[in-house]
Amino acid sequence: MESDSEPSSGTSGRIEDLIIDLGNERFMTRHEALQSLREMLPLHERAISSELVRWVQLYGKSDAGGSASFVNKAALELFQEMTEIGLEPLINDGLKNGDFYARRTAMDAIGRTGRLSIMPYLIDGMKDGDRYTRWHAAKGLGRFAGSNDAREALVEGLSDSDPYVRRRAGRSLERFGGVGPSEDKVEGPMEEGGTGDIDGDGIPDSEDDEPRKADYDSMTVAQLKKVLKEKGMTVSGKKADLITRLKE
Repeated sequence: MESDSEPSSGTSGRIEDLIIDLGNERFMTRHEALQSLREMLPLHERAISSELVRWVQLYGKSDAGGSASFVNKAALELFQEMTEIGLEPLINDGLKNGDFYARRTAMDAIGRTGRLSIMPYLIDGMKDGDRYTRWHAAKGLGRFAGSNDAREALVEGLSDSDPYVRRRAGRSLERFGGVGPSEDKVEGPMEEGGTGDIDGDGIPDSEDDEPRKADYDSMTVAQLKKVLKEKGMTVSGKKADLITRLKE
């Protein structure tokens, strides 16, 4: 059995090819590549994580709708399925040593895991020099209702210099049963000029009705059905079915 820390050259090449396929314009090619990588995760998650981080560092800051956007979206899904071993390259190479775009992606990814072990990185992320990285950190901390450390970091976030971050900190604090969102009036896309793709869905912020992707997992069944109805989609099924339908 091959070691995850030292994959063979054949395995490394296979991983690289599959990640390239994640950016293919054909949906089925992207889908099959994602499934193949998922099957490889138990044995090669560190190698897959390292290659994904390398891709983000090299190509992450590309135009929305391009192959990099597709890879970034798939990477967020894969990171959520990894153990702490797989998240190490994301934290060490993406979060600690990456550029601002790599830090955004890394902060977004670890925040989605909801694991207690990554909370200190989210707290530190509230002091990052990039406002979008701080925004993702504030969103991630909302998953730790009950933690005094997370609450304190979010309360400090209410005084952030950027209105996006202040508002996100306020919304996350709602889960703690405390302070709600601030009254900052925020208009326009997240990125300057509307050329960015803050949620990684392949749609430029200037053309995206929801540039900050909804957190469906935290919504009630009634809220999920309301969103589905607005989108003209079927509203029947259990909560898990509704979430899956909205994420497809």
